[in-house]
Amino acid sequence: MKILTIIIILLFCSIEVLTQEFELIGPPGGVVRSIGINPLNPNTVYAGQDGLIERSYDGGETGYPLFNKFKNQSVRQIVIPDTDTNIIFASISSGAIKSSNRGKDWEFIHQSSSPVYDIQFKLNPLNNDIIYMNVEGRELWRSNNRGEDWFLLYQFEYISIGLHLRSFDIAKTDTSIMYAGSGGKIYKSTDSGLNW
Repeated sequence: MKILTIIIILLFCSIEVLTQEFELIGPPGGVVRSIGINPLNPNTVYAGQDGLIERSYDGGETGYPLFNKFKNQSVRQIVIPDTDTNIIFASISSGAIKSSNRGKDWEFIHQSSSPVYDIQFKLNPLNNDIIYMNVEGRELWRSNNRGEDWFLLYQFEYISIGLHLRSFDIAKTDTSIMYAGSGGKIYKSTDSGLNW
């Protein structure tokens, strides 16, 4: 009897999930490759497309183009620190850019030598003033002041495309602990990325 009850509950839950529909909010456009949500106001949303970042203040109902300076650039990641939501970081095909005024103006913080590798940002979950940046699958950089200044933390072994720094993450409760995958190996740091 217990098994029959569990099967009926699972079937009911599955039907509920399958009948939910997504709603198109905002204008159709190019390929949306990244989404960034203001951590202090979920109605402020940034969508990264090819050569364009759009901002919405009304939860995606309307969008306003912000960034179309670099043509043929895919916007691969958008990150907004909760310590200052005027600041936006974005990873694009040719590097990493930053805005200090909610997307009105942008500056390069890193220009890539090759568009093959994505630049990845991670915010320290306990202190968003601290930002990490994976550059071109080899280098891990850190800023302690919301991207004003950057210093190289570690240079990972580079073997070939596919065996490079693919991902890294920060422990949520003890941010001195970090993990990274590179060169077919998993690395661990217990001092906020200084040693691995």
